[in-house]
Amino acid sequence: MVFNVYFDPAVIAAAEGGGGYALQCLVGVLRGFEANCLLAEFDDYFVQAALKERLNNLQDDNARKALKSLFATLDKRKRFVYTLVSRDSPPDARVADALIQGANAELDLVLTENPGAHPNPHNISICNLLTYNTTPFEMERAAVSNGGRTFAAGSHTERDFLDWTLRKALKHCATINVYDRLFGERFRGNFECSAKAFIRWLETFVAEPSQVALYIHCGLPGGNTDHFIQNQLSLFRRGRLAQMPITIQYYKTADGEDLPHQRYLITHQIAIDLGRGMDFLDPATQRNRDGKFGFATPGELVPALRSIPIPSLPPTSF
Repeated sequence: MVFNVYFDPAVIAAAEGGGGYALQCLVGVLRGFEANCLLAEFDDYFVQAALKERLNNLQDDNARKALKSLFATLDKRKRFVYTLVSRDSPPDARVADALIQGANAELDLVLTENPGAHPNPHNISICNLLTYNTTPFEMERAAVSNGGRTFAAGSHTERDFLDWTLRKALKHCATINVYDRLFGERFRGNFECSAKAFIRWLETFVAEPSQVALYIHCGLPGGNTDHFIQNQLSLFRRGRLAQMPITIQYYKTADGEDLPHQRYLITHQIAIDLGRGMDFLDPATQRNRDGKFGFATPGELVPALRSIPIPSLPPTSF
């Protein structure tokens, strides 16, 4: 659902050479990236430095303002991820470097001015601005961005389901906020199974395990179930995430402390609409349940989160 892209800064000059229409096409492409893409960056900040220079040299005032605004938004949302090693390569070798390192960086696409001029040992999808909208990458990215994805029950194993829906969204995350009223009120069964699989799956790939913290916002369960939830989540942590901080914020929903009807998973980079919620796996089949995942836009997310009342209970951290 989230995709990794290497954006060659030279594309900006190529778009300028193509005139106003090409520049507007580039603006459209970047708006798509804003929806559900991460941009691969070198450890020496080459891409962002080159983008700044290219944009400052752009003669078209309207295009320059639009592109600067889009890249600023991507930067604000922490969409540049440092997955490429510079090796002191010159600027004209960076596309080749990205392609060589593309498998480890989990690149889905390289957008560059001259796609046929570089070795591509891992057969990563590569295109220029002219052909971008006809690529399978853009067709899939746009479909997922606009409509999310609906899953039939049992269509994926636990790991395949989590990999496709959330892996790239979470690999470089720091904080994970889950909003799901029923996670607390109906823990056990599907919720317990999904939480266990999720935490243990996350441990296998997250880039900076020492930086990851999990926050769960949910309804207060009855009896001593809150202690059971805490004990179970503690047991689910292991390996690189054995010390991952977990905080549960319970809400007295019976007393009017309502959470949004929508269920969300939110990081500092992106917000996922979880559809049915955090009970997306079936313990009987060890496969996914039926449901739909999509993206929560800022226009939807901001009022939903603002509607959450201040909880009367203190958070539980462990």
